[in-house]
Amino acid sequence: MIKWLKRSRLGASVTPSPFPGMDPYLEDPRLWPSLHTRLITVIADTFLPQLSEDYYTLIEERVYIGDADDPGAPYIVPDVSVGQSERDVGTGGGAAAVAEEPLIVVTLPDREIREAYVTIRDRKNHELVAVVEVLSPSNRIHGSAGWRNYVSKREAVTSSATPFVEIDLLRGGERLIPRQASRRADYLVHVSPAWLRPKGQVWPIRLPDRLPTVPIPLKTPVEKLSLDLQEALTTIYERGGYNRVIDYAQPPDPPLTPEQAAWAKDVLANAAGAKA
Repeated sequence: MIKWLKRSRLGASVTPSPFPGMDPYLEDPRLWPSLHTRLITVIADTFLPQLSEDYYTLIEERVYIGDADDPGAPYIVPDVSVGQSERDVGTGGGAAAVAEEPLIVVTLPDREIREAYVTIRDRKNHELVAVVEVLSPSNRIHGSAGWRNYVSKREAVTSSATPFVEIDLLRGGERLIPRQASRRADYLVHVSPAWLRPKGQVWPIRLPDRLPTVPIPLKTPVEKLSLDLQEALTTIYERGGYNRVIDYAQPPDPPLTPEQAAWAKDVLANAAGAKA
């Protein structure tokens, strides 16, 4: 049975996620930007104490332009409709005649999108020794600006001698990992050390699984570095107070399969029983 209440690191009583691994409710596109920011920050903070003073971590950004017609726009641009469709605009509906219907055109500039990722660098010459990415929903929409920008960055890093780590905690969209490595996975972690390419290490993760602790390779393999992904997710869930935001009485977005939904229902029932 899942314990619902526990003591946090700050001494206050907190409500952890009821799920043993990834919480599927955190995949909601409305929550993901905040969660992504928190997770990137916690990952960078987790690395620093493990590294010698010869290295440091940074949170850097990729920047690209997204427009309203982009396939990934629903995942990065808020819904600002006010109840009227394009067909409704300009039709008066009253007795007064309208001389001309207005044109429906884009009147605002394209949006600049920023996506953060973690880098580890050598203190002496600031050389890049590792890159860690956490995928966003727009990176999983084939053909979108987010997809193209991410693929370009991914190819640039994996064509160099820099180790690359890719954390994918999303069920929706398309994956860049070959199907045979991710066919049965709900989530995955991909680690690409330069010495192993074009092969890579893949941790396939099912929804009920605890998230793994992953070794992080560096360009200079003197340091030992790892990421306890479950601990990182637990930390941001507690710090972000996501139990106050998520309505577990509703289905998650994206939806679960029938088998997953039945399992999640049992998990939530057990958690509610523990709370009572």
